Amino acid sequence: QDYGAEHLVRFVTFSFLHASFMQAAIACALFLAMGKMVGSVFSAPALLLFFFVPAALGALVYCLISPEAGWLFGAFPGIYGLIGAYTFLLWVSLKAQQAPAGKAFNMIAMLIGIQLVFGIFLSGRLLWIADLAGFIGGFTLSVL
Repeated sequence: QDYGAEHLVRFVTFSFLHASFMQAAIACALFLAMGKMVGSVFSAPALLLFFFVPAALGALVYCLISPEAGWLFGAFPGIYGLIGAYTFLLWVSLKAQQAPAGKAFNMIAMLIGIQLVFGIFLSGRLLWIADLAGFIGGFTLSVL
C-alpha cells in the first residue's frame, strides 16, 4: 500500500490527542518534570528527539504487534522516551559512584509492572507495548 505523508505523520501527532483533560494534564506534568531533568543535561533539540522518536517508535511497535488492538493516543510513549533518557543518566551516575547500576531500572520496572496489572485486569489493552518501546527508544538514543 502507498502510505503518504498524511498517514506517516500520525506516528507522531497521536501524542497530542488525549482521552480526557486529566490525561492531558498528567502528561503535561510528566513531560515538564522529565523534560527538566533530561534537558538539564542534553540540548533542547535532543530533548525533542527524546520525545518524538520514541513516540514514533512506540506507535510503530504497537501497530506491528497488535494491529487490531485499537487506537493509540496520548503523550505517554514519548514521555517513556524521556524516562528512558533519564534512566540512562541515572545508570551512568550510579556506575560512576560504583553503586549498583541496576537500581536505575527500578522506576521503569515499577511503571511497566503497574501497567501490566491494570492492562490485564481492567482494560485488556496492550498500551504498555508502546510505552515500553518508547522507553527502549529513549534509552537507546541516550547511548548514541
